[in-house]
Amino acid sequence: MKIRLGFVSNSSSSSYLILGFTDEDVISQVREKVEKGALEGGGQGSSHEDGFLFFDENNLVGWDIWEGVLETKTLFRLKQEMVNKLASVGIVVPIERIHLHQFEVWS
Repeated sequence: MKIRLGFVSNSSSSSYLILGFTDEDVISQVREKVEKGALEGGGQGSSHEDGFLFFDENNLVGWDIWEGVLETKTLFRLKQEMVNKLASVGIVVPIERIHLHQFEVWS
């Protein structure tokens, strides 16, 4: 799999918006909570409601923000939902550390 930041015009590409964080300490805490079943972990094709996705090659963990989500919720509200979800299992992440990431995957 190849990952590229920015625009890709190749028809076999997929674009992703991930709301997440790159802090290694927090990533390991989230991974541990997912493995123990305290947090949901999503798979390919998961939405932000299905759990946290791990993008190891980008050192990124977050929610896949599907088309239309930002039409019904603000980015700030989604960040607050993530902060609250993590806090519910004892993981503290300041809202300022959560960012919207965009990348392309193509074959």
